[in-house]
Amino acid sequence: MIKLILTILVLTGCSANNLPLVKPSVVGGDKDEHGCIASAGYQWCSETNKCYRPWEAKCEVDTL
Repeated sequence: MIKLILTILVLTGCSANNLPLVKPSVVGGDKDEHGCIASAGYQWCSETNKCYRPWEAKCEVDTL
């Protein structure tokens, strides 16, 4: 019985080498064209030319 199972596995190509390769995702690897990391909540502010988080700061130039 074991011989039969092993033969079937060999003939069907059941091995780890036949599995599709999946590229692992890198945490923080989703930078936009400005270098802002969207998954961390960053957005580009064209007023300051910087990445910012809307809940931490406003997208506006400081005027004194």
